[in-house]
Amino acid sequence: MEIATTHGGGPTQVPPVLTSPEDVPFQLPTLNQDTHTTSSNTKSATKRSKARREPNSPYSSTAKEGRKALDDGFQVRRLDHRHFFSPGRVFLTLWTEQFGGASTTPDTSVSVVVFGEKVHSKIRRFIVVRDNDRFCTCLPIVTYVNGSKKTGTNLEDHGIIYAQSPPQQISGITKRPVRVNTAKDTSFKNTSLINYARAYTIEKNVKVKDCGELDPVFTNILCENFRDVFATSGDANSSTSAPENDRTIAERKFLDFSKFAHQLGLHLPAGFCYVESLRTKSSMAAIGELSAWILAVRSLLAHEFCPSNMNCNNGDLETQSDARQLDSRFMIISKPLRFFKPGRVFKVLWTEPAGGTAKDFGTNFYTKVNYNEFVYSKIRRFVVVRERTHSCLCLPLYTYSGQGATKSDIRPQDHALVYDSKQERSKVPAERDMTKDPFAIVVEDPNETIDSMTRMNFAQVYTIQHNVKVAKVGRIAKEHLDRLNNYFIESIIT
Repeated sequence: MEIATTHGGGPTQVPPVLTSPEDVPFQLPTLNQDTHTTSSNTKSATKRSKARREPNSPYSSTAKEGRKALDDGFQVRRLDHRHFFSPGRVFLTLWTEQFGGASTTPDTSVSVVVFGEKVHSKIRRFIVVRDNDRFCTCLPIVTYVNGSKKTGTNLEDHGIIYAQSPPQQISGITKRPVRVNTAKDTSFKNTSLINYARAYTIEKNVKVKDCGELDPVFTNILCENFRDVFATSGDANSSTSAPENDRTIAERKFLDFSKFAHQLGLHLPAGFCYVESLRTKSSMAAIGELSAWILAVRSLLAHEFCPSNMNCNNGDLETQSDARQLDSRFMIISKPLRFFKPGRVFKVLWTEPAGGTAKDFGTNFYTKVNYNEFVYSKIRRFVVVRERTHSCLCLPLYTYSGQGATKSDIRPQDHALVYDSKQERSKVPAERDMTKDPFAIVVEDPNETIDSMTRMNFAQVYTIQHNVKVAKVGRIAKEHLDRLNNYFIESIIT
């Protein structure tokens, strides 16, 4: 299967070059193909299987439908969730997030969910830093493969967490260390770090495994470190590694995509020399030519793999969950540091653990992933409130099924009304406890509408990677950005 073919004596027409200054897409086609494990992968899988049967492993050795199941230590804390999810608690949970990037390596932890999109599920360790009624704000505990020397790691945003004697101080880390009193059969590596720059909202109805908790004095240090990082405006270029320039990004994208396309039997259009384009043209022009080829590949793949009776460019993603793939507005942003600025409003296919109280698992919104656990996927809208180098911190937008801030189990004071800047704002009389001033959204996609009951939740913070597919909605009005930042800081320090 080739792109550069002839028809009627001439070459196939390549779609016009993309001209958007910031949103030139780089998007791998989504294909549901069977993967075959090589002999080397089989050996690696055997090693992982042996490792997972070690005494301190969080995995069970009981196989079910070809997958490991979570061990009995993972439970929904139905009776003691208020006490358990208090600041300083350390726990394990099966965390699922969007599978971004251009990797094509077979991975048993990757699953396909609604719209044919991929997610990555992995046992991760978190520490609670802020409590709420139904959920808690958590920070990830990480042990980087290369330790604290991992490329792109900003050590100023990290702090040491240890179980016994304090480890040797790491150069570049200024946050005070904290000590955890470990639970039974739990161990901590001396290289364990808390990433204070990333926050995750975790519902209290998911399966977790207790790892221990901090003493009150260290819990106070934990919260102080958290406020110190989050109360600052954030700097996307604060990483210790230099950001990539346009040419480096273009070269990396070309190599990733050409390798993937070659595996599918696709070839560059006749007469197109990307390396020569980099030498003789500007980086943006070269990216534009590459993007034209990508569009040609996507067009052919859509023709080959999308049934003629299926609308693959589904416009109403929130309500039609039977669509085969996301519509063309969802793309990986090629210049994320320009796109994911504070105030940016976008939507993304969001996947999270289904929770122990979830029902209706037979619907398309639920998918069984690694360890035979269910996840829930749905298109959700977010507002960027902090920019980072490879990710951003976001606040969610909810309508609460048309109830707004009148929903019984939420805190109205954590919410603010948002509205289309071209329309009248409307506040329900029963929302008198919602004291934050409203925010106008400048809608930049004519297909998008802002429901009158949409509310922004300042109590929930999410980390979203730059390499996932998103669709632009608009921006918070410029005159409201300072207030957005002030409300966010208030929600952190109070």
